[in-house]
Amino acid sequence: MKADLALLTVKQVIIHEVPRRRDDSAVVLSEIESPMDEEIAQLLKERIIATAGDRSKAFEIEWDPATTSPVPGLVTKYLTLPDPNLIVDQSQQMARHLAMTQPTISPGGLLIVIHAAIEDSPAVIILKLEKEEGARIVPRMASGKRTVDIRHYKDLILTPKTKVFKIALFTPLEDGTEAIACDNQR
Repeated sequence: MKADLALLTVKQVIIHEVPRRRDDSAVVLSEIESPMDEEIAQLLKERIIATAGDRSKAFEIEWDPATTSPVPGLVTKYLTLPDPNLIVDQSQQMARHLAMTQPTISPGGLLIVIHAAIEDSPAVIILKLEKEEGARIVPRMASGKRTVDIRHYKDLILTPKTKVFKIALFTPLEDGTEAIACDNQR
């Protein structure tokens, strides 16, 4: 890896829910970017570095010239002329394509497309990860007595145990595009 991921800045995040079955009408598409504070941006950065930055997990990739996927063209277009207003539409196209082409044995999950920068260079990061379930305790007072509520959540992400199925990072370099991936489903 040539790019220094320590210099990564997460700028925009778009999240789509992609079902297990091949049905692009079942994809839940975001229409705008997800709101994100510094804490969430840092969690995403840490997860990206832990996967794409790990030389034992990540590997260089190249576009297949015979591919019918729209992803290479969308990523190349974005890296050439980064436009934060276009990334939502481009990510929707990626989510629809994934929904129609992933094997039916692949689990459903979330497709996260991130508009980022590494120093002054634009970057596009694409993740497919699972949603988790879990419970959370919430201390409160009831009738003047202390208690703890237990609340169930079915839509957790970015926990230490969240499975990152796939991640790809693309950024332009002087001699072309750096493209690295990590595929935990291989």
